[in-house]
Amino acid sequence: MSTTAGLARDHDAVVDAQDIVSRNSALPLHAQIATHFRQLILAGMLPNGYRIPPEGDLARQFEVARGTVRTAMATLLAEGLIERAQGIGTFVSVRARLPQDDSSTARLLSTGERLIERGIEFQNTLLERRLVDEHRSLEAFSAHRVMHIRRLRTLFDGPASVTDTLINLDLVPEAAQLTDDSLAAGSLHATLRYSFGVEFTWAERFFSAELAPAEVAQLLGVAPGTPVLCHEEFSYTHEHDCIEYSRSWVRTDQHKYAVTVRDSRG
Repeated sequence: MSTTAGLARDHDAVVDAQDIVSRNSALPLHAQIATHFRQLILAGMLPNGYRIPPEGDLARQFEVARGTVRTAMATLLAEGLIERAQGIGTFVSVRARLPQDDSSTARLLSTGERLIERGIEFQNTLLERRLVDEHRSLEAFSAHRVMHIRRLRTLFDGPASVTDTLINLDLVPEAAQLTDDSLAAGSLHATLRYSFGVEFTWAERFFSAELAPAEVAQLLGVAPGTPVLCHEEFSYTHEHDCIEYSRSWVRTDQHKYAVTVRDSRG
C-alpha cells in the first residue's frame, strides 16, 4: 500500500491532486484529503490563522465532489485543527499545534492511521478471517457474534507485526460483509469509521514483553522465543461498549512506541 499524502512547498501550493488523491487507495477520498491537510497543519506548513481555500475550489483541484471536500473539512473541524468564521471562511485553528510523532495523545488513532499520517508506506496481508459465536473469554470484550481476523503488517524493511483482531458484530453487524481487500486495508479503524460511522471515543492499551510463539515468529521472520513487544488494545464507543479488541506482536527492531504525558494542572 502506498500512502497518498504529500506536503505542499508553500502556503499557496495546498494541493496537487495527482499526488494527494488516489482512487486506488483503500482509504476513501475524503479521508485522503483530510489526511493531507492534517499533515500540513501538524507539520506547521499551514500556519495558525491560514485561510483554507473554499470547498468549491478544492473540489475542482482534487477533481472530487464538493460533498467529499465538505466531509474532509468536517473531520478536521471535529479534530479541532480548523475553525469556521461565519461569512468569512475556514481557517487553521490557533489550537492546532500537536506533537508530531507517535506520542500524540490528543486524538485516538490506530497504529495504521499514524503510519498513514506520517507518510510511512506499509502493506497488510490478511492471513485469516472467520466468524465466532458467543465470545466471552475476555472480561472487557463480550459479544454473541464476533469476526476474528489475523493480519501481517510489513514495512519497507520486512515483517513488522502480526495482529489478531476481534470485531464485535453485535455493535457493527455490517462489518461481516467487508471484503478481504477492505480488511487488509491500511487502517481497520479507518475502514470501520468511514464505512459504517463507528465512533471510537476511547481505548485501553497494554504493553508487555513476550517471547514470540512459534507461529508468530515464523510470520515475523525471527527465531521462536525471540523477545517481541505485545500490544493489546480495547477500543470503546461513547456508550462504553467494547467494539474491538486487538493483540499485536511487534518486532522492536521495526517499530517503537513513544508516549507523551502532560500535567493537567499546567
